[in-house]
Amino acid sequence: LASDYNLRAESVSVRADILEKSGRVAEAEAAYQENLTTNAPGDHQWQAVLKIAELAAAQNQFSDAETNLDKFTVLFTNSPARAIALLTLGELHLKDHAAQPAETNHLQAAQAKFNQFLGTFTNSAAAGLADKAHLDRGWCEWLSKDTTNRLADLTNSLTDFEAAAQSANLPPEDLAVARFKTGDAQFALTNYAAALENYRAVLEDFTNFPALGAPALYQSLRAKLQLTNYEGASNALAKILKQYPANELATNSALLYGEGLADADQPAEAREQFQNFVTMFPDSLLCPQAKFAIARTYELEQIWPAAITAYQDWLKDFPTNDMRQQADYALAWANFQAGDTTNAFGLFTNFVAQFPASDLAPQAQWWVADHFFNEAEDRKSVV
Repeated sequence: LASDYNLRAESVSVRADILEKSGRVAEAEAAYQENLTTNAPGDHQWQAVLKIAELAAAQNQFSDAETNLDKFTVLFTNSPARAIALLTLGELHLKDHAAQPAETNHLQAAQAKFNQFLGTFTNSAAAGLADKAHLDRGWCEWLSKDTTNRLADLTNSLTDFEAAAQSANLPPEDLAVARFKTGDAQFALTNYAAALENYRAVLEDFTNFPALGAPALYQSLRAKLQLTNYEGASNALAKILKQYPANELATNSALLYGEGLADADQPAEAREQFQNFVTMFPDSLLCPQAKFAIARTYELEQIWPAAITAYQDWLKDFPTNDMRQQADYALAWANFQAGDTTNAFGLFTNFVAQFPASDLAPQAQWWVADHFFNEAEDRKSVV
């Protein structure tokens, strides 16, 4: 009898494989579901779970697979494939969330399945899968939008990512992701030194996974700026520009480094970096931001004539940019600081008329009102 069940399960697998290779993916998925029974041998159940998930992902249609695997985990609690079914079910919900992130129920469902797995199989033969469950649950906590419990979610995600990163069972690619996300969670929790160590591990220990190279260098740059290690940040920037010049993180890194120098009260050095950015990436969508930052460095140094010229040039070059309001206000302020109250009055007045709903409009109105008040006081003193 057992041999009959084995033969039937084998024939189902063969038929499903033929259907898959023929491009009849939905029919192949339905065929594999026939092996989600108590009569099918454990290895065929295991195969069916993985193939159903794989085919659902290939079609980007997870609903039927989720429903059938959920039924399987409920009905066949003693099946040797229940562990992999629970883990796979959680991963399907996680992928479903990635496909439609506005649908938060899938993220909650995924985390519930990983919680169930880790609570059920910790001491069983399936515990080798626990490291993957920790990595997956870490993603659920990391992606959570529950702002009221954000600190708890970040702390929990760090715990899960760390558990996965210490695994002896995960494949190298998953280990690399676990180390990277451990660094991200530490960074989010402001433990920048620890985060930097994990980004370093990704760069040095997982060189076979170049997809993480640019993100790890970018995050290293951010961590070093937070630690005020500007020499280290400069080195990280040099590496990303050399190794990943076409990656958008290269442009982001170059701009971020300049902003870090400006925040560190090094406006001249920041200006040089922003000017280098414009030279290196003349067609970048971030060029308006870089040129605005150049003008801002003159403002930080209180070199008002240069700031006025830079803001005027910016407005001429980028008249429809989203930063237009900031530039208009900055130009008016620079004129005031330079002692040209006549131009400042005209610019602030025009600003209020043109951008009445701007967050900067109240400040501009205050300046105009203060200007009128001072003029009145000056007339009184003359009289």
